[in-house]
Amino acid sequence: MEIDENSSRNLSDPQILRDTFYGGYKSVEEIYAFLDQKVAQFPNLVEKIDIGDSWCKANPGSCVLPSPWNGYDLFVLHITNRNIPGPKPVFWADGDIHAREIATPEVVMRMIDYLLNNYDTNADVRWLVDYHDIWLMPEVNPDGHHIVEAGGGGNSPYYYRKNGDNVGGGGCSWPPTAFDHFGVDNNRNFPFKWGCCGGSSGFVCDQTYRGTSAGSDPEDMAIVNKIRALVPDQRGPGDTDPAPITATGVYQNIHTNAAVNLFTWGWTSTQMPNYAETRNIAAHMAAPNAGGNGYPYGSIIEELYPVDGGSIDWAYGELGMAAFSTELGGQDFLPSYSCIDNPGCGSSQGLWPENRGMLLYLAKIARTPYLTSHGPDANTVVTNPPSVPQGVPSQLTASINFAWSNNAFSQNVGAAEYYIDTPPWAGGTAIPMNGTFNSPTVAVNATINTASLSVGRHVIFVRGRGVSDFQGFQTWGPISAAFLDVTGGTENLLKRSLTPDSWRGRDIRHRDAADRCLRRGRPQLRHLQRCLHVRWGGHLWRGYGCQR
Repeated sequence: MEIDENSSRNLSDPQILRDTFYGGYKSVEEIYAFLDQKVAQFPNLVEKIDIGDSWCKANPGSCVLPSPWNGYDLFVLHITNRNIPGPKPVFWADGDIHAREIATPEVVMRMIDYLLNNYDTNADVRWLVDYHDIWLMPEVNPDGHHIVEAGGGGNSPYYYRKNGDNVGGGGCSWPPTAFDHFGVDNNRNFPFKWGCCGGSSGFVCDQTYRGTSAGSDPEDMAIVNKIRALVPDQRGPGDTDPAPITATGVYQNIHTNAAVNLFTWGWTSTQMPNYAETRNIAAHMAAPNAGGNGYPYGSIIEELYPVDGGSIDWAYGELGMAAFSTELGGQDFLPSYSCIDNPGCGSSQGLWPENRGMLLYLAKIARTPYLTSHGPDANTVVTNPPSVPQGVPSQLTASINFAWSNNAFSQNVGAAEYYIDTPPWAGGTAIPMNGTFNSPTVAVNATINTASLSVGRHVIFVRGRGVSDFQGFQTWGPISAAFLDVTGGTENLLKRSLTPDSWRGRDIRHRDAADRCLRRGRPQLRHLQRCLHVRWGGHLWRGYGCQR
């Protein structure tokens, strides 16, 4: 993976940020300035979308603690190459639905930076941005974050969890405590199983106060209305109705600090209809030998406690999206800022490095997450050489792998294939790869013929499948990719050397010898200096060799 070191340092250095708190964490204003900066840097790949208003903005004059302010717009960054037409599958990730979980906006911003800064250098990033609609929302709850920032002048942030809705909250504690403050818990206010099952509170000062009605608060409905416009309803109305195996879309709602990968349901201990596939995706999110974060995984209710009116229950329950909530580690809602990027706070890598692979995997499978969970990973995709003259082959290698920890769908690899520039969903032509297909992990290879490829950069897409189908579908896994750069070919270089201008005034016999050499066959790099040794102007001219 390529990492923009300068950008990482910028995100980690509080000395160069204008408006940070608690050792480097960005205020709402600084988060929004970051989004504006990305739009300015990458205007063809990203746009900032206003999806609504926070409660305090929707109720001007109502928010006076810690001092009067009038709320915020709700912004999400839409990342995709708009020059490549859709439709495209949706990957949505958001952070800070609970205001005191201040590491979550930082991780979402690093995901934004990673995708944009590595677009030209990382082939997986290139195809994700080209062919997926990626929606990243660092700050779901800006009013709550604004309150958190105010604690101790930013040096002792408040453990404030909820949004800025202060209706009925006059009797709640101020300054806020971790367990007593006004506001609505945005993760108990979504319009699915709201208030149904003991997973929220009706008392306004409680941490899990669900609000006055389902979807009563604007932050939740802004997300609901936007995702409804992006992802079709793919699931029936019954609690036991599954989404089809070909359902599309992935939703990730990021929290801290339990260090666990969660999926639905939260409102009941009954298993969700798409349980096998959803659990297997969560197992991949967790598996360190598949790029996962090493966290345990399971449903909300089995790993934590009952939740009703929750975000991921809504995303799956209404739309059938594959929906997850990763609780980052960090050992505290307010971990040291250095732990975002560096080891510490219980993380051996840092919260962002620890979770980068998990987030990229979810983005990769967004087209058909349930079906793709049945397929193998394509790892270590390499073109060698990564840059060749036109007409010179490059060797393509990869590892197709089912054998990652706790993969319930492991089987023997049945085939692998690659595509040049156009992926399978866009009508690309599959080219088979070679391998011994009799085990769950297979090394595969192919020789890429570059004779017909244009000069320039090409994306080589690789995927593998199992020997067995599932519900009539072949079990292709997620794509991984590598770049292949094609330069001006050896034949073209030699032809340019044979132009009349280049040979004017020189012995024509030498040119004729060179021309005959060229006609014998396509020049090959391995025959350099074998075919053509001619002298003109007193200098030895060594051309590219050719082969009969």
